[in-house]
Amino acid sequence: MYDTIVVLLIICIKLCFLQVLHKILSSKIGTIADAVEIVLESQPQEDADTDSVQPPIQENEKQSEERKFMAAMLSLAVVICNENMISKGDFACATATPRDGAVAKKLKEILQVNKQSTAQCLSIVKLTCQVVIVMIEVKPSCIAHFNEHNFKGTLAEALETMSEVDDCMLFAGNECEVIKPARSLTSLVKEAHELLKTAQEQGNWYV
Repeated sequence: MYDTIVVLLIICIKLCFLQVLHKILSSKIGTIADAVEIVLESQPQEDADTDSVQPPIQENEKQSEERKFMAAMLSLAVVICNENMISKGDFACATATPRDGAVAKKLKEILQVNKQSTAQCLSIVKLTCQVVIVMIEVKPSCIAHFNEHNFKGTLAEALETMSEVDDCMLFAGNECEVIKPARSLTSLVKEAHELLKTAQEQGNWYV
């Protein structure tokens, strides 16, 4: 009976992880549609079709909700992997080619559109960084896709843009941190860079 329960829990976790990946990949954040919405928001209201364009406040609330949902999905992915709820083999299957390439591309898009000096964007960038770290540790072959999308450069840009708000949040404390103790974006980017460099030197992207 106990073994049956354990097997069922493992299956549920696998399915949950697959759903999390699907939600991340299917999110509009970082897509062309998302970019169009941002452009429309920046246009003067009188130049837009008032019947088809939502009020700026409503649009801002929509984007905020999308970011909250993305943060939740990234958090869940990090927890599942960090707590060893999914094996390396299952992770490899879940992110099998070409999905691992799609995940790397999506994570870069998420980083690029959230390089804003806000607590919400900082949270998403830090979680994205943690997902990158987990993916490299669990499946070193992912390094090929991260290198393809110049992740070292993208992470460095995010850090340069958000270092001040990161320092402020660490000083003030953030109860919303998923991973305890709270880590700075600087330390996460440094770890990701070191993993990217180490995996590349060892040739692990061929694994």
